[in-house]
Amino acid sequence: MIVYLLSMKQLSTFLLIICSLALFGQHKSLTFKTDTIALAEVAAHMNSYKVVCGSIERITTTDADIEKVHLIRVGDGEDRVTLVVWYTDALDWDPPFEEWLAVGDKICVQGQISAYGGQPRIEVGNQGQVHK
Repeated sequence: MIVYLLSMKQLSTFLLIICSLALFGQHKSLTFKTDTIALAEVAAHMNSYKVVCGSIERITTTDADIEKVHLIRVGDGEDRVTLVVWYTDALDWDPPFEEWLAVGDKICVQGQISAYGGQPRIEVGNQGQVHK
């Protein structure tokens, strides 16, 4: 009886994990199909969770007041957004941030669009938000 209960518990855990993964995957694909906007539309979608695609024009790493931060400019001129990747978040990336992203790469990023200094930006907390 204990073996049977243990098996049922393991089975229910397994099913819970499978269902969670299926729902997460479905949400991710729906987001990309329905919430992708052009770089020219970013300013009109402040405080919205959207997907934005474009080419990396510049990557800079700077020391902020609190910690080091990577700033990735996607697009140029008026049609651009800056991705903010805190150094401590980038430490978890595999492959490493410096090897994975480069100027000229075409990427899509999903996240909350906000503004800093009047410029649109998206904070990237994990690598899963960026797709090549």
